[in-house]
Amino acid sequence: MNRCLKIAVCLSLVLISAGCGRVGLVYNRLDTLARLQLGRYIDLDAAQKAQFDQQFDALWRWHRSEQLPRYAAELRQLQTLALTPISPATLQPLGDQLRRHARTLTAETLAALAPTLASLRDDQVRALLAKLADDRERQARKQARLSDAKWREQRADTAIDRLDDWAGSVTPAQRQRIEAWAAQLQRDDDQDDARDQVGRQQFEALLRQRREPGFSDRLVGFALAPFDEPEPDATRDRTRQLLADLSALATPRQREHLARRLGELADELDALATSR
Repeated sequence: MNRCLKIAVCLSLVLISAGCGRVGLVYNRLDTLARLQLGRYIDLDAAQKAQFDQQFDALWRWHRSEQLPRYAAELRQLQTLALTPISPATLQPLGDQLRRHARTLTAETLAALAPTLASLRDDQVRALLAKLADDRERQARKQARLSDAKWREQRADTAIDRLDDWAGSVTPAQRQRIEAWAAQLQRDDDQDDARDQVGRQQFEALLRQRREPGFSDRLVGFALAPFDEPEPDATRDRTRQLLADLSALATPRQREHLARRLGELADELDALATSR
């Protein structure tokens, strides 16, 4: 996704961060976390802060009451599936489901953020764009120092860490399968840079029209465009096959560990949905 959407993505990730550990501790402090994320990019005045708080509170209530119960129900379906090997065909609807959730959350987050962006002064817009450009330059320098081999190693390490967290200790066979998957990954920094440049230009053009009618709809449309881009078949198929192979290689203890984690998370999301 274009890096110009980083603010909205951060806010979206704040809303779904419940899946990353101490659910209630994080979720019940989302308003504070959201302000901190936004504050990294925009220095809002008092009126803008009040407006953002109001919009985010409505987004938060929607997510708590409507989305968390759906996540919980789907996690319980996954809990059942986790007890047996999963085929690539079974993974397809699960991936589509996850993409729909991400699309919905992105749309709602951008719609909530739109009034605050529309209220920005010209100096705030310049500061925001400068911060985004600085972030991109820093990331580009970091990527340039990273060899292809190290890049693939990092991708493998990330996948291994996630599997270890959710399913318990990774077996040698699973580690080998992940490393083989990472070895096939293709890196294209030039294409990513070109796509990002186009995105920055589009975002800057949107901000120039922030006080014109229809700004919110245009902003949401801009944010959703990446979701409508087809994923390369080879990339999609390799990812599904990796997950299916890891499932087939799972030990009984790993299956039980994963099912328990999914069930515990579902229970906590249900509890959060009815709190406050």
